[in-house]
Amino acid sequence: MKNIAVAKYYLSERDILGETIYLGIDSNSVKYRKVSKNNKIIKFVFAGSLGRQYDLDSLYEVIKRLNRNEYTFTIDIAGYGNLPENLSMSNVKFHGVLNRDQLTELLLSNHCGLNLIASGSHIALPNKVAEYFFHGLSIINGSSGELEELVENNNLGTNYQPGDVDSLYDAFIVEIKKHQNAEYTEEEINRFAIHHFSRSNIYPKLLTILNAAYEDLELRL
Repeated sequence: MKNIAVAKYYLSERDILGETIYLGIDSNSVKYRKVSKNNKIIKFVFAGSLGRQYDLDSLYEVIKRLNRNEYTFTIDIAGYGNLPENLSMSNVKFHGVLNRDQLTELLLSNHCGLNLIASGSHIALPNKVAEYFFHGLSIINGSSGELEELVENNNLGTNYQPGDVDSLYDAFIVEIKKHQNAEYTEEEINRFAIHHFSRSNIYPKLLTILNAAYEDLELRL
């Protein structure tokens, strides 16, 4: 019977063979559409729980530096948890928990999604990343390994070194300039998401593996 993992990292760290099947998103629930955006004010969004696995302290330091250097940007934060007091800034808006339609509207209005991994965390492929891609967003990514390669090889955003404020700051600058210069095509990012993360595309592969395992089990009984 084959080993199945939701990211290659979980196979490689244990040095075992197997198949990678992403968790996937129901693409029918994602109502992607092109939204007119102001490329002079670049909008970043963080969606997800505000837990210790995410590096909000580095985000705070980067926001301070960007504000000092007079970059024009906003950051939307949505999800479970309480917003740290130091992030209560004029260009940061905390939305709390949103329903599906509210989250869709928020993501569509933004340019770039944030995957801010804390140093030492082992989050290979967060669901939030697929959500960002489905809505046409590039990402700033702190996950290493598989996601890092996907971002690098498919023009999906900018990678940075978790826990390194300078690295995260540089990633913000790169994304601000890329979006100001319209270097991304939202439709291409959305198509990438459909191909790699749509349940309708990836779950048939899982079904094939499970059917083969079932048939093998029957032969052994």
